[in-house]
Amino acid sequence: MSSISYGELIRGNRNFRLWWGGQIVSQLGDWFSAITIQALLYSYTQSATALLWFMVATMLPNFLLGPVAGVIVDRLPRKAVMIGADLLRAGVAFGLLAFRGPETTWVAYACVAGISSLTAFFEPARISTLPKITSDEELVTANALSSVTWSILLTSGAVLGGLVGRYLGPAAAFALNGVSFLASAWLLRGLQVPPTERGPEKDRGFGELLAGYRYVGQHPEIL
Repeated sequence: MSSISYGELIRGNRNFRLWWGGQIVSQLGDWFSAITIQALLYSYTQSATALLWFMVATMLPNFLLGPVAGVIVDRLPRKAVMIGADLLRAGVAFGLLAFRGPETTWVAYACVAGISSLTAFFEPARISTLPKITSDEELVTANALSSVTWSILLTSGAVLGGLVGRYLGPAAAFALNGVSFLASAWLLRGLQVPPTERGPEKDRGFGELLAGYRYVGQHPEIL
């Protein structure tokens, strides 16, 4: 299968530009918030256990909700899921402005868990949208560019997040995270996503999920 260059993809596919722009701003905002939260938790508590609970709040919701979220996303318009999740994540992110001292560490954990829970719905919708807005020759390049973008933001976002938290203050970092979700929703509203073809109702949904679990259970090498 032939593929095109990054430049050709970005110049020639408006839908991908909007999709990619949403990825950039929302993931960059996440790092502004994550670095600042961890720094404040340790500063307020002087305990590494506080950082452990931050990791639990970040990862556990996705582990618990991921399989169910995939089923739900498959039944709903994916553009609506992404925009809805972004708007809700923005509200939760602004809630971090109430994290102001040792007595409000619960606010940080609740907001982090809330954002992670909504991301469990956003990401399957975002990933499954990509094949719908790219051609066969664009898809490999689009996947590669998305992965490269994530890797770049993992490093540069952490650096920028640290600088923003240090020089502009925690409130600025939290506000920028909230704004990043609003910006992502604004970009995604212009996305044109073809409708997803649905199979028979009996072949979709939680029955399909259970069939997947049964398949894994019957194949030890996959388990």
